[in-house]
Amino acid sequence: MEASNFEGNVEVVPFNSLEPQWHVPGAKEGGYLRYLTSWVGGPQGFVNPNFGNGALESQDLVTGYMRIMTGCRQKGTHAHTIVEIYVILKGEIEGYDGTDETHRAGPMDLVYIPKGVPHGVRNCGTDDLEFLWIHDGIEVKGASTYFYSKEETPRVGGVKVVPWNTLEPHWAAPQASQAPFLRFAMSYVGGKGGFINLNPEQAIQSEATALGMTVIYPGNRQPTLSVAGKVCYIVVDGEAQLVWGKKKKPEQTLRRLDAIWVHEHTSFALHNRSDRLLWICWVMETPQKTDSVKYLS
Repeated sequence: MEASNFEGNVEVVPFNSLEPQWHVPGAKEGGYLRYLTSWVGGPQGFVNPNFGNGALESQDLVTGYMRIMTGCRQKGTHAHTIVEIYVILKGEIEGYDGTDETHRAGPMDLVYIPKGVPHGVRNCGTDDLEFLWIHDGIEVKGASTYFYSKEETPRVGGVKVVPWNTLEPHWAAPQASQAPFLRFAMSYVGGKGGFINLNPEQAIQSEATALGMTVIYPGNRQPTLSVAGKVCYIVVDGEAQLVWGKKKKPEQTLRRLDAIWVHEHTSFALHNRSDRLLWICWVMETPQKTDSVKYLS
């Protein structure tokens, strides 16, 4: 199934439409086995592993998925010209930077890697490691640098971890504490003063993007809303029904790892009609002001 475009407002990218990419260094070798895909990425000539093969285009953002097999790791370390962010979905990682400092992260934790910081991760758990990878800008293909020995690796650190269990659930959105709209949200990365940041004490501040997680209870839904800029929503667990447009277009089912690219000023809602929690990671193309989200019902 190819990515669909509904009136240019909401674009759907089913996960099963994306061909796994094995092109990063060592990805096909034992000990380094891993693949990645992208829902949204840069235009031709910029990082977007599924460019021309299901992925959508942005001038400011990349969102994708990576799977590292059990017992494997990324080969060497690498550094980007933009910020890279990981949201762990399944498994456990041990990460490392150019100073040999290590960090651990597990499901729903976030890892924030500043631009220019050499980094890598290994799968230190007993299952395949799955995580979202996000770039807060677009990067020219080949601009990232790989290092395969300590001698050539710049001694630079600065990786930060935002553990899920440090984030206080935010219930202040309209009707969030009342059925049938029961839901809460958290920010991993948020804007500075006047821009959306649900966890200003714990979230990392950014002028380039904002991202967080919304959890919708079984039998509940979002009120219909619209946003001022483009946002990528990724179903990381559960199943959602998408409703969009002022006339409420026919619903579409979104399953785990399906994504939608919501354009500015588009009315939509996600419904959870399953018997499980619905977990949705949202990534803004650029930070949005606190009053930019409009609730219509």
